[in-house]
Amino acid sequence: MAADGSSGSGPGCWERRLPPHSPSGLVVRTVEMHAGGEPLRIVPRLEAGRALPLLSLRREEAAVRDHVRRALMHEPRGHAGMYGAVVLGGGEPDAGGAHLDVLFLHGAGYSTMCGHAVLALGRFALDYGLVAAPSSPETAVRLRCPCGPVTAFVPWDGQRSGNPVRFHSVPAFAVATDLSINIPGHGRAVVDIGYGGAFYAFLCAEQLGLDVCSSKTSDLVHAA
Repeated sequence: MAADGSSGSGPGCWERRLPPHSPSGLVVRTVEMHAGGEPLRIVPRLEAGRALPLLSLRREEAAVRDHVRRALMHEPRGHAGMYGAVVLGGGEPDAGGAHLDVLFLHGAGYSTMCGHAVLALGRFALDYGLVAAPSSPETAVRLRCPCGPVTAFVPWDGQRSGNPVRFHSVPAFAVATDLSINIPGHGRAVVDIGYGGAFYAFLCAEQLGLDVCSSKTSDLVHAA
């Protein structure tokens, strides 16, 4: 996968130059997965280690290497629904008990948590041998995410991972309930705001004159 940009060096480098690309060409190796159709583009950065705390590293990536995120998430290599994860670490759990550290990417920037990405990363960790001693019938894969520790529980038959995958996220809580907001094109609506690693607004689609079973997906996405 080639993208315009400059290749970095040292612990922070997660790209390399390969012929016959131009000297300014950027090559990033990825693993492509999906969970129920939701895409995940994984950037294994396992050999680099991590010198900075996870949130500090995220700030550095945004300030110094954001061109890589844009190249991977935006068209023509990505699309409006593309999601990504930069994976660090692997092998034996670190002192904090995590098998992997994860940074989440999307078209608009960097998020703190992603449920479908965690499902895919659990299987990725097992199938790529990043958990030293997986156990049957289920293995706990511990991830350190920007929101905090998240554990995926992945079926394991001794050879490869399987479905269904489940996970325990950080503690969830309600931030606000019955909050009245104005939605352009739809008027006033009442929503609840919840946190489960990221902030989400919940409302009944009927408030927007929509139905989740029969309305066009594009209309639901636009309203959201």
